[in-house]
Amino acid sequence: MSQRTVILLFAFARSGGTLLNRYLAGDTSLVCLSEINSRYTCPTEPNTVSEQLRKWYSIEISRVDILTDINSALEKCVRSGRNLVIRDWSFGSFVPLRYNGFIKSGKLNTYYDLTALPNVRVVPVALMRHPFDVWLSMASSEKPFHDRKLEFYFSFCNEVVVNRIPRLTYEDLCHSPACFLANLYERVGLEFESVPLLSDRVTGDINFPRSSRGVLLDHAQQLYRRGYKADDLIFYKNETRGRQIESMLGY
Repeated sequence: MSQRTVILLFAFARSGGTLLNRYLAGDTSLVCLSEINSRYTCPTEPNTVSEQLRKWYSIEISRVDILTDINSALEKCVRSGRNLVIRDWSFGSFVPLRYNGFIKSGKLNTYYDLTALPNVRVVPVALMRHPFDVWLSMASSEKPFHDRKLEFYFSFCNEVVVNRIPRLTYEDLCHSPACFLANLYERVGLEFESVPLLSDRVTGDINFPRSSRGVLLDHAQQLYRRGYKADDLIFYKNETRGRQIESMLGY
């Protein structure tokens, strides 16, 4: 059996993962799955490989288990001449939630599990965002979660760096989607022709429109930094992992 390729995208909460997924889902040469994790199930439906394939691409596969289903998706993509893109639900791996029994793996388990599959080549890319903006965005979200000391984001960033996963930034995506996507396509070995239209065929914050200022936009743009008080900045500098993350990511 010939080797098949899956493009695996990583992004922590409030880092632009939904925006990037919307761009890629607008490319008809790609089959894009959203918030799929090899060990934990995202609560936002459709939340399985088989359901997303059926509802978004009219592709039918039998649901078995997550890795078997991804293998089946790869086979369907190869036959149709398209490339499979999976946006990892990294949130489920790094944050203790009722969806993971409040026991996080703290690892890029989807990456490890997919690279262990025979005849599968995994091409990973991580989308990163400045930790202060991640911190402010989570504090303003309508969802009841805030990584108060950025311990979970630090763990995610460290895993990305340790595994030498290529990194792109949310800031570059907002500044110039065309340049960002051309860079991304080159890194994963795809041909880039033009910026695709943003698709609504994804899960994520499009289901929680009040939690994101940019989710209702029809294009990417750099939004102004959310408001904060002097005490917020002091706490961020002295009580969180923010400065360590900035250094780690080169901000």
